[in-house]
Amino acid sequence: MNFHDLRHSCASIMLGLGVNLYTISKILGHANVQTTQRYAHLQCGCSAPGAG
Repeated sequence: MNFHDLRHSCASIMLGLGVNLYTISKILGHANVQTTQRYAHLQCGCSAPGAG
């Protein structure tokens, strides 16, 4: 695991906790929200068929 991985994880965790993308983008120092969207791996809460 490296620093870059931690940034992705941090953004994803904040998104999962309900922090909005604009706030996350400012915390990470991104110039625009589109960059943050790539960092914050969106979690849909869906499970694959047959999972579980």
